[in-house]
Amino acid sequence: MSITQVEADYLISLSKMPLENDPIEIGREGESIKRELISVDRKERFFMDIWRSGVVLGKYTLQNRARTVIILVRVDVGDTLEHTNPDDTIVSGSHIHLYREGYDDKFASPLHQYPFQNTANIAQTLTDFARYCHIEQLPPIIQRLI
Repeated sequence: MSITQVEADYLISLSKMPLENDPIEIGREGESIKRELISVDRKERFFMDIWRSGVVLGKYTLQNRARTVIILVRVDVGDTLEHTNPDDTIVSGSHIHLYREGYDDKFASPLHQYPFQNTANIAQTLTDFARYCHIEQLPPIIQRLI
């Protein structure tokens, strides 16, 4: 399923809020968390996904999806990551994927070009990600020690 760039930009810019207010517990290796979101106007549903590697410490992914399967924004964090874009440019290290019409989430850009303060702290990155994706009223984040 694909959408136009105008639709994607609109969906990213919509103010969203979680359907539940249970704390988000992060920090365990190999964990996957999915939270359902709804636009403030209650017309669109979204998902926020949090995944943490069970093998490579410091590697995790945050993702905002619309209409169940359309990835609008994905942040991949990890020093050893490498992504090859469809135009054969290579992005090394932490990067961000933004929906691009005709390519979905296949293009990535270096994360340091975006407003993410400290990717070594997953709770801070989640807060920055929520701000970037216009997710309001994020539940409390509980960061567990490994």
